[in-house]
Amino acid sequence: MHAIRFPALLGAIALLGLAAPLAAQTTYRVTGTVSVVGSNLGTSVAFGDSFQMDMVFDETQSPWSSSGTLALYKLQFSTLVIESTGAGTLTWSREDPAGDNINHGFSVENSASRDALTLNGYFTGPALNGKAVSGYVFTFIDTTKAAFAGTAIPFDLTTGTFNSQLLDLRFDGFVPGQDIINFTATSFQVNPSAVPEPSTYATLAGLAMLGFVVITRRRRS
Repeated sequence: MHAIRFPALLGAIALLGLAAPLAAQTTYRVTGTVSVVGSNLGTSVAFGDSFQMDMVFDETQSPWSSSGTLALYKLQFSTLVIESTGAGTLTWSREDPAGDNINHGFSVENSASRDALTLNGYFTGPALNGKAVSGYVFTFIDTTKAAFAGTAIPFDLTTGTFNSQLLDLRFDGFVPGQDIINFTATSFQVNPSAVPEPSTYATLAGLAMLGFVVITRRRRS
């Protein structure tokens, strides 16, 4: 039987990095709390419930539409999770892996009156009080015009970059104040550190144990 070389073991562990996002992918992550629940949506979601929104895109893409003050880009994935008071974890999502749907994207505005980042798309996921979800619009605004120098994809962003925000999850038959959930963002991260899945930890532990056994046997031989 051929002994397993320790460098090969390290290489196997390194391969686990393939589970991380591809180099060309960037994630905008917004976290915070629910600030308003529309009157038509029942009591499953309540004021103060926490949320996390991840929006993934190809950072190397060119805008699919552009003017001097506004550029539009496509998203690949969006996932919104609310830890709700009345229904536990609620998840809405959309997938366009090829980034080929103009209804799932974001805009970078650098106009005379403001800088703004607007992310929007349709969603699938649970209904609330019989109301099906339609989509989301997350807009971050800086009226001091210090956020962007142009309309290229921005990467150096925090909630402090902006002085205003309008974050909406909308439901069918949208009526303002009735078929909507509003959020307040307390954090805006770009490419947040990934947390490995439990199965990844188990694999790492197994490989570490295998390495220990191999080294011990080699020392005894």
